[in-house]
Formats: sequence, C-alpha cells, structure tokens
Amino acid sequence: MFASRNLAFIIGCAMLASCGGGDSGGSTPPPTGGGGGTPTPSPTPSPSPTPTYQTFAQLTGDRNFATSCGGLRQGELGGPIIASDFGEGVSEGRGLVFDFAAASNTWNITGPGFTTSFGPADISATPPANTTLYTRDVNGFPTRFSIVSRPFGTQAAEYVRGAALTYRTGGGVEDYFCVFGVPTLTTDPLPTSTITYTQFNIGGFAVRNSNATGVSVFDLRESTVTLSANPATGQVTTQITLVGREFVAGVPAATVTQLGTFNSTGTVNNRPSYSGDLTSPGQVVPASRFAGWFFGPQGREAGYAFNILVDLPEGGRLTGGGAVTARR
Repeated sequence: MFASRNLAFIIGCAMLASCGGGDSGGSTPPPTGGGGGTPTPSPTPSPSPTPTYQTFAQLTGDRNFATSCGGLRQGELGGPIIASDFGEGVSEGRGLVFDFAAASNTWNITGPGFTTSFGPADISATPPANTTLYTRDVNGFPTRFSIVSRPFGTQAAEYVRGAALTYRTGGGVEDYFCVFGVPTLTTDPLPTSTITYTQFNIGGFAVRNSNATGVSVFDLRESTVTLSANPATGQVTTQITLVGREFVAGVPAATVTQLGTFNSTGTVNNRPSYSGDLTSPGQVVPASRFAGWFFGPQGREAGYAFNILVDLPEGGRLTGGGAVTARR
C-alpha cells in the first residue's frame, strides 16, 4: 500500500506465497504403455487473511505509539518544530514517542533531549470537550499533555487521536501537536482508486510577529482542510486554509483572520509515512511541512501534523503548527 515498487513487490510475494523461480530439478516422467499420466494441478495459493484492528478504545496493556508531530518554539530559540514523519522518532532528532504503562496508567513521553511523564494524579477535572488533559508543575512551569478524540460529526473517532504537549526546555517553551493511534498496516491496502477524506478536525495555533502590528497569537481550530490519496501513484494531496481567532486576554476573539492557504502533494515512503513541503501562492514559505499516516482498516481514518513558517511582506514572521485528523 502506497509503497515503493520494491516494497510493493515484497507485499505481493507475501500474498502469492512465492515469487521465486521454479524448481531447477527435473520432474518424474509419466509411466509408459497406456499413455501419459494426468498432470497434477498446482495448488491455489491461500489468500492472505484480512487484517483485524482494535479501535483505540479497545487497546489494553502496555503500548508504544509512533507519532507525527509538528509545532513551534517560543523564547530564545524560537521558530518552527518541523513536522516529523510518522514513526521518525527522537533517535533521528525529531518527533515524540508515547509509551503507555498500563499498571500505573502512566504516559511516558520522550522527545529530543527530554523525557517526561503524566499519571492519574495529573488529570484535570475540567478538561475541554473530548479531551483528557494532564497538567503538572515541572521546575515551576505548568507542563501540559492532552489527548484529543474529537468526533467527525456524529461519528466517534475510532482509530486516530490528536495530542498536544507543552514543555519548557533550556531554549524556551516547545509546543508540539501530534497524531497517533492504530496505524493502517502495509498489508491492508487502500482501495485502488483515489480516496477523498470528507470529515476533519484541526487544532493548533500560530504566532504572528509583525514589524507593523506587533505580536499576535491565533487559535487555528476553525481552519479548513482537504485531503486525498492515490494508492496507484503514492501521492497524498492536501490543502490547509488557515483561519485564526486572535487570543485577547486568553480568549479567542470574535473576529477571524485569514492567515493564508497552504498546499502540498506529498509522497509515501517506506517508513511508512507520507510527507511533503507546504507552499502558499504569493507568500514566502520556508521550512513548512506536513507529515502523517493512515489509521484503521484500509485507511478509514488519517492524520497528520504540520508546521508553517511565513516571511511577512512588512517584515517579521508567521510561525505555527497543528494537527489534523480525518475520516472518509
């Protein structure tokens, strides 16, 4: 599914039971006198069993979750956190890994240069809707971790989850936005035609540091998204129209601000993950990216993290990040 030709060949071999050449030895000749024997037909290969999935809510025991994460840093080392491929992991310098320890009901999070954990004592009694929110003080800073399961209309999110982590390092505050869950297996191919996702959730925020207007921070949850995937070509196409509500005294304002439309046609790699660079007509967009994967049977759901970095025409920059979950 959405693989390089080498990976597609390997998967095809597994489904057909064999891709090698025939036996190099000679066959036993038919008996003489009375005609040749009836050839024995080759056995029909058994089809590969259809993969089965548990929903996220059905998962039990200790778990190790790969993620895609993007975001932004605030402070001395401010700038984008470039969206990591699904499963890229901290060993390669980007991304987060979520480990869940069932016995203690604890999330252990590993990031580039740090580890932290959240347990039952850290759960907020008044979280936002469809969110489990953990908050605890780390060296005088309110460190937060949230797991989000916003529904798609009336349909609950079954396989994909969003997540956010706010953590202070020596260089400033880092805000990560991630997707994780029950990933689609490479042995469970998507339908052969182009598939289009029709229901979306998006979360994240952006900071506009403008030479003309100063610093503004925007909530991005009302932004709009399109997402489609072509299994035949391994291309994944998305468009994000960022709509922000500026935070005023900590509350999103009534006025909406258009922050640009960003496009990408990314590709699937053998990690497996899909990713691509984001561009925006008429804007200078360095170091902007999206990356994610599919979740559940045949990619029923999907998700990706993104980051944006825009050089503003009046001077200054727009920096942001977020996570998108989708269902078809």
